[in-house]
Amino acid sequence: MKVLLLQQPKSFSNYPKWIEEVQERFDCLEVMVFTSSDRVICHGWPNSVIKEIEVSDYSSDSATAEFFDVVKEFKPDRIVSGSEEDVLRVAEARSLFGIPGLKYALALSCRDKVTMKQSALNAGLKIIPYTSCKCFGDIISAFDRWGTVVLKPRWGAGSAGIAILHSKDYLSALATKPEIVKSVHSNQYYLEEYCSGSVYHVDVVYVDSDLILISPSRYFCPTARLRETKYWFRNVRRERR
Repeated sequence: MKVLLLQQPKSFSNYPKWIEEVQERFDCLEVMVFTSSDRVICHGWPNSVIKEIEVSDYSSDSATAEFFDVVKEFKPDRIVSGSEEDVLRVAEARSLFGIPGLKYALALSCRDKVTMKQSALNAGLKIIPYTSCKCFGDIISAFDRWGTVVLKPRWGAGSAGIAILHSKDYLSALATKPEIVKSVHSNQYYLEEYCSGSVYHVDVVYVDSDLILISPSRYFCPTARLRETKYWFRNVRRERR
């Protein structure tokens, strides 16, 4: 069994322990680790790790190109990553090289928020009203419809880059930021109606079609402020004890 493991630089996951548990199940396990030179943890790897590949900028286009080169040469049986940032490029690699696991078409519904919302609507689920955002005129129209508007990156993670706009007065400040203007014009954002109240996060694990785990949690603070706080959410089951 050959495994390519992606270690996102901010990850504190105990990958060596996971590898030790997995290698007990295989007579021969070869693991290659794809990581970054600025990672927060430098692990001591088990002997089944045959190589550690470091890139200088984990999120860059050059890192993605190197990742695909590694997949092509190493020919892993599985690719493993625990990061939202890796979902699309890992899924694309699986699709291109015939590797089992989540493929690109389904992965898109896990990362692109607009596709995600449309999938929820198609399944009959209630969602917060949203609309596309391709120009500042779309934001003005959203104000006329909802009053307070949330500007969100379509491909974001960890609530990074979210802006809550309470009035049209905020638009002049946004217009002075070239990176935001460019992202709006390239359809990298979408708009939601602002809704107050508690926010919950639910982790679910399926194996085949069987529900193995469901774990709901409640956020301590508004999700747009997650990066300002140390503790993000508390497990709902623990609250009820």
